[in-house]
Amino acid sequence: MIDSFELVSLPSVSQRSLCEQFGWEYRDVAKTAKYLGMATHDYLQAKTGWWLYLERYYPPEVGPQILRRAMLIRQLDHQH
Repeated sequence: MIDSFELVSLPSVSQRSLCEQFGWEYRDVAKTAKYLGMATHDYLQAKTGWWLYLERYYPPEVGPQILRRAMLIRQLDHQH
C-alpha cells in the first residue's frame, strides 16, 4: 500500500508544466476546455492520461488505483 509520503516522492508536475511538457500554451488549453464545457483539470487528465491529485499531475503509470488509496489515506489522516 502506498502512503502519502510515497506519493509525494513520485514524479509530478504542475498544470502549467504539464501543458509545457506537451508543447501546449496553458491559456489555449483552458479555452478549449471551457469551450467543451469541461474543467481544465478534467480536460488535461482526459487528453494526457496524467492523474491530478492535490494540485499535482502524476504520470499514467501511477494509475488511478494508487491515487485512490492515497486519497483514502489522506481522508483517514484528517479524521484523527
